[in-house]
Amino acid sequence: MLEKRSFWFILIAIFWFSCKKNQIIEHKNEKGIVIERYTINGDTSKGKNGRIEIYNEDGNLKEVTDYVNGK
Repeated sequence: MLEKRSFWFILIAIFWFSCKKNQIIEHKNEKGIVIERYTINGDTSKGKNGRIEIYNEDGNLKEVTDYVNGK
């Protein structure tokens, strides 16, 4: 029974640490309104991975770009 528990604990630990969480970076203007938001997904060694959202000065969405392996 102990061996089964150890196996599952190790398996879950490996899965937990191998998952990379998304990182969100926001840039705000002097009024505190978000004007850029970057979501970085996992490995970026092959280029950009994630979403870039650009907002106008009023906070309205102006442009959205999704990158996968830099493209």
